Amino acid sequence: MGLDAVAIPLGARAITLTLVPRLPRAAVPQVVQVVGYYPPHVGGVEFCASNISRELTRRGIAVTVLTSELGAGEAVREPVGDTAQSPSVQRLRALEIAHTPLIPGLPWRLWRASRAAVIHLHISHVWSDVTATLVAWLGRRPLVAHFHMDTPTSGRLGFAFSWYKRRILGWLLRRAGAVVALSQEQGELVSLRYGVPSSRVRVIPNGVAGEFFTGPRATVQTDPKRPLRLLFVGRLAAQKDLPLLIATAETLGDAVSLDIVGDGELRREIAHLVDAVPSGRIRMWGALSGDALIERYREADVFVMTSVREGMPLALLEAMATGLPVVASDVQGLREFVGGVGVLAKERTVEGFAAAVRELADDPDRLGRLSEASRRAVQSRRWDALTDDVLAAYALAGGDLTFGHPAADGLQEH
Repeated sequence: MGLDAVAIPLGARAITLTLVPRLPRAAVPQVVQVVGYYPPHVGGVEFCASNISRELTRRGIAVTVLTSELGAGEAVREPVGDTAQSPSVQRLRALEIAHTPLIPGLPWRLWRASRAAVIHLHISHVWSDVTATLVAWLGRRPLVAHFHMDTPTSGRLGFAFSWYKRRILGWLLRRAGAVVALSQEQGELVSLRYGVPSSRVRVIPNGVAGEFFTGPRATVQTDPKRPLRLLFVGRLAAQKDLPLLIATAETLGDAVSLDIVGDGELRREIAHLVDAVPSGRIRMWGALSGDALIERYREADVFVMTSVREGMPLALLEAMATGLPVVASDVQGLREFVGGVGVLAKERTVEGFAAAVRELADDPDRLGRLSEASRRAVQSRRWDALTDDVLAAYALAGGDLTFGHPAADGLQEH
C-alpha cells in the first residue's frame, strides 16, 4: 500500500508531511480483532474471538484485541499480554446501553493500528460494527466481517435496531472484503438478505479447543432407576429459552435431573424458576471453565438446547467433543449440525422436548450410538485446523500476512 503525502504551504515554501510506517520492535504480520465483549465475559462470540486470537498468535501473527472492559472483572487490571507469546488484549472504557457496549476510544485505537493489519470484526454490536467498518473503509484497510447470527430485534430500542438492520447492516457487510458465516444456511442468508456477493462469503464453522476431546465416555446411562442427567451450557439469555428447558425437566419429574452452567442477563429470573422446582433436581453452577466445565460435560448423559435461534453455539460443539448425545430445537444454527447426529425435537414445546428425552431414556443402546456420532461429527472442527480457513478469508479480503507489517502510522517531515 502506497504512502500518503500532504503538502502544507508555508510562505514561499511548503512542508510535505508523509504518512510513513513506524516500525515495530519485531516486524510480524498483524491482525486486529474487534469484539464488543471478551472473556471472562461469557458468550459464544467472545470465546470464538479468543480461540481465533490464540491460534493466530501460535502461528507467529501479532494479534491485538480491541474490546470493552465490560464484564472483564479482575482481568481489567491484568497485563494486556506480550504479542510474541499471547494476544494483546486492550480493554477500553465503555458504557453499556441495552446490552450494547459503546466504546468511545475505539475509533482512535483502530485508526492508530497499522494500515496493513487485517481488521477482523465480529459483527455483534452496532457501535463496534459501524466504527470498525468506517475506519477500514476510509483507511482502505483489509476488513473481514464475522457474521455470527442474524440477531432479532427486542426490547425498548428494538425499533431502532430493526431500522439499523434494514438500512445500515447490509451496507456494512458489503464493505468487507470477506464475510465469514458459520454455516451454509447462514451464508445464503447473508447473500440474500444483505446483498453480499456469494464470492465474498466464506463458511467457517466454530471450532472446539483440543482439551474437550476427552476420549470415549466411560459409561452410558443404562440404569433405569437412575435419573437421566440433562445438561445445558451457555449464556443465560432470552434466545436460549431456558424457561422451556426448566418446564421440560419439571414435566419429566424424577426421571431426569438438570444442570445449568453459565451466566448472563437473565440469571436472576432463571434462578427464581429453578427455586420453584421441588426436590432440588435442577442445579445452577454459574459460569465454569477448564477442568470444572469438562467435568460437567463428562458427568452428564444428554446435552439439551431449547434455543429459539442460534449462530453456532460453542457449547454444543464442546459437548459433542466429549461424546454427549444432543437434543436440540429444529431451528437455524442447530438443525444443520444436530440433524443426523443427535435428536431434533419435533416441536419446540415442553411436550416436544419431553418426548425426545423419554425416547433416549428408554433406549440406552441409542444413547451409546449417538455418543459416538457426536464425537465423529466434530473431529474435523478443531480450532487449529479451522485457522487455515480464517487465513484464507484474510487473503480474500486483501490481507497479506506473509511478511512483517508496521504497528502504527506516524508523521515524518521531508
